[in-house]
Amino acid sequence: MHHQLFVRPWNLNPANLISSIVFVHGLDENAKSAWTHEESGCFWPLDLLSKENDIKARILSLEYKADVPSFFGSSSADRILHHAQTLVEELNAEREHDGSNRRPIFFICHGLGGIIVKKALIYSSMSTSSKVSHLHSVFTSTFGLIFFGTPHEGVQKANWSLLTSGWKGLLKDRSNLVSAMQKDSETLENITEQFAPLLKHFHIHNFWESLETHRAMTRGYIVTPSSAAPAWDDTGRSGLPRTHSGMCKFRDRGVSGYKSIHGILVRFQKLAGPAVSARSKQADDFLVAQRQFEANEILAFNVHKGNKPFNLTLEMTAKIENKHFLVPREITTEFYIGREKLALDLRERFLAPLDKQKRYVLYGLGGSGKSQFCLKFAADNKQR
Repeated sequence: MHHQLFVRPWNLNPANLISSIVFVHGLDENAKSAWTHEESGCFWPLDLLSKENDIKARILSLEYKADVPSFFGSSSADRILHHAQTLVEELNAEREHDGSNRRPIFFICHGLGGIIVKKALIYSSMSTSSKVSHLHSVFTSTFGLIFFGTPHEGVQKANWSLLTSGWKGLLKDRSNLVSAMQKDSETLENITEQFAPLLKHFHIHNFWESLETHRAMTRGYIVTPSSAAPAWDDTGRSGLPRTHSGMCKFRDRGVSGYKSIHGILVRFQKLAGPAVSARSKQADDFLVAQRQFEANEILAFNVHKGNKPFNLTLEMTAKIENKHFLVPREITTEFYIGREKLALDLRERFLAPLDKQKRYVLYGLGGSGKSQFCLKFAADNKQR
């Protein structure tokens, strides 16, 4: 992954910058073409936004290899995760370099870029163990999200051919494209399920395209309004009179779409400072408690004392109960859903007669919800 950094030329003092704005492009685009008006050549993150007196932000534009054959040449779910992890690592490194890792972050995303950012925030939110806790600040600091035509609920099958100019060369990789971007696909459903608990942490505005895209004999909306702007509570939503590709390109300050973006960012900036500061303090306390729990656990179960394994003696009782129930992390949301069949199967196995020690392995991609499943399972079965 490569990122480009643009700072307003008349304000090179980082101390005067109070937020970071990160642009993330979609398919068949790059860090510049996605945001450049074709007729005027206006690259508005630099030519317009960086010159606004009331936007005191460092502006970054993320670039990743986004041509369709490359992106979907292997497991599409893996590609989304890999780009998400790289985004978190690179952004955290950039912020640590100048000590700005508590500065509020606003993401501006187009198309698939929004899916990558959602996965990145899921990954960052779960990075709480001692070796990766430095990555948690990206989630903690993110205040605002602006999505341009992000297919939160997928792309309808009839509009696949509108998605990219490289469609003809993609036929051999069609299954990977479908698995990642099809409406109700497992990849998008998993990301939606993992992102739902995080919604309350962000201020969000979803834009949808209101002009159809024409390609050869096909025309239609690449991302429908219902997919681009789901019925999330407390989120802004509006249409833009442009095609999917043109909805995030502005020629000057006078056009309505740019005015909307400018206004949203000004509002985000006014609200973000105190909120992110309080959230960072809470995250610090949580991570300290997490380290303390880990230390206590090591002291309580010193399996290497005397260079000998720790022997545990089990005694059967008439009724097996948990005398002590301690979970180091809270379940992140009261709206946890899913994995009911897996939880039921695991519960039945645990409740079967205890004739020998039982071990179970829960595995999956990073960010797929393993920790959340275990926390939920422990909470539901603590009295058994």
